[in-house]
Amino acid sequence: MQENINTPEEQTEKVSYGKFKDADALFNAYNNLEAEFTKKCQRIKELETGSTINDEEQDKPQYMRDGWQDKVTAFMSENPDAREYVSEMAKVITEDENIAKSQDCLNLAYTKVLKSAFKSPAELMEDQKFLDEFVYKNKDVRNKIVSDYLKNLNPQAPEVLGNGGEMFVAPPKRPSTLQEAGAMAEKLLK
Repeated sequence: MQENINTPEEQTEKVSYGKFKDADALFNAYNNLEAEFTKKCQRIKELETGSTINDEEQDKPQYMRDGWQDKVTAFMSENPDAREYVSEMAKVITEDENIAKSQDCLNLAYTKVLKSAFKSPAELMEDQKFLDEFVYKNKDVRNKIVSDYLKNLNPQAPEVLGNGGEMFVAPPKRPSTLQEAGAMAEKLLK
């Protein structure tokens, strides 16, 4: 019987390393792959942690997030009329959780406040304060009202002159008593 015994030198020649030249090249490639895999795992972990932070940030109302004051300042510079409704807007934002979490919470609150404050023209005409402050104090409106009133008072003007441009003359006043005659004479002499 003949034994087929291979020496270690013969065995190394028969081992295939694929696209790598030798065992050292394969070992280096494995170490590089392991390092890349570790980096990717760390990056995934960071993203998952960041996602949790973002989820927590999404659950916060806008007024509790960083940059809130800058958003308010920018909104007020774009909408100066909104200053009149600041307290109402704040109430809407603090009471409505969906609006508070929205990126556009200031516009939503402003719209909601304006909608609730809206009055139709008929309602405005019943509002005495509005009439006093904005209608009656307006010079053009007052002139129009007076002009229309005067036009509708008497559509025909009274006849002042008769035909031919003659003037009406009142009959002279004649005294009926001696005392009246004396008073008239005294008045003429003075």
